[in-house]
Amino acid sequence: MNNRNKLLTTSILTKKHHQIMDKTEESFLNFDDGISSRYTRRAYHRAINRFMELHGMGSFDIVTKLPQEEISSLVKQFIRHLKEQDLATNTVKLNLVGVLLFFDMNDILLNKKKLYKMVKPNDEESQKRKSVLAGKKPYTDDDIRKLLGATKKLRTKAIIHFFTSTGARPAVIWDPILRMKHLFKMPQGCKALNLYSESDEEYWSFLTPEAAKALQDYHDLRKDSGEIFDDETPVFAIRKGKPMSEYSVRAVIKDTIKQAGIAKTKINNKTDKASFYGFRKRFNTILKSNNNVNSNIAEKLMAHKNGLDGVYLQPTKEECFAEFVKSAPQLMIDQTEIQQHKIQELEKQNDHEISKLRNEIQILKEIIEEQEIPKEEWEEIKKNSPKLSLK
Repeated sequence: MNNRNKLLTTSILTKKHHQIMDKTEESFLNFDDGISSRYTRRAYHRAINRFMELHGMGSFDIVTKLPQEEISSLVKQFIRHLKEQDLATNTVKLNLVGVLLFFDMNDILLNKKKLYKMVKPNDEESQKRKSVLAGKKPYTDDDIRKLLGATKKLRTKAIIHFFTSTGARPAVIWDPILRMKHLFKMPQGCKALNLYSESDEEYWSFLTPEAAKALQDYHDLRKDSGEIFDDETPVFAIRKGKPMSEYSVRAVIKDTIKQAGIAKTKINNKTDKASFYGFRKRFNTILKSNNNVNSNIAEKLMAHKNGLDGVYLQPTKEECFAEFVKSAPQLMIDQTEIQQHKIQELEKQNDHEISKLRNEIQILKEIIEEQEIPKEEWEEIKKNSPKLSLK
């Protein structure tokens, strides 16, 4: 059974009446068919569940059979309830969009314009500023150093480096499970990751040399403990062969942030630095600030699908890696690793320049021999050329 079917057949318990809601009902299946992205699906499912729980309803089909005026009234109550929770405006709007989609997909048309107007806060400018600030700040290099210094566990260090290097959404670890068959060696001590493999959201991401080393140290520890690795082995595990769950991944980061004492400012019921998205925003800022990085491929490395380029542009692993390495030094935290990476880049560049000069001299020599230039003139040309030995 695939992940989507598992999700559809999962039942939840309402808080008010302890009734089980059947997610195989026709109305819920219609709703689910209208969602194209796994991220959106998760958010919209939470929204409709919230709506049902608030009104103590245990059947999706029954809701769709209510009179339109009554449904409109229930949605208005839902909006007021969310606003009373002091949620950010964007969070209220996201929940409303999910609920409205449910009714749209079941041919129940509501006055959206009127309902969206209810979302706007009374002090619009103040709330707008708060909404913009909440969860928007990236982690700093110093923040990540504190996180790494707050733990001695190799798995925790590997996870921190993983998100620092990839800027990936947290679900890439468990949905679907990230396995060793999705991990590939790359030049310069880096590794490639095929995230969301075999799905519409599949894309390439990469580990910097320090992140790759942290992951290898963690894997070596597991192997030393007797774990046998194969293609199906989870990249991150809670014990031998058992993959980490969403709860365990989130708990690792949450506990480490607390131990590290990362400074955060509370805005509404959120903070200015989101636990996981602080990594993602740092990654995005670094890539977008580098004018040498192809902007379309930078969007691919963020798993963004923007416009026609997002649909039709399908860069290879190598093309994505070529853009990633341009920002690798800025993504790394350890200054020693950064300097080593720069040295490798300079050596690579110097090798290219030397090879180029050798070729130019060889071509010049062949031209001279063809034109039978006198020996003394040839010696003068060699004297003024780069002193390289042609072997």
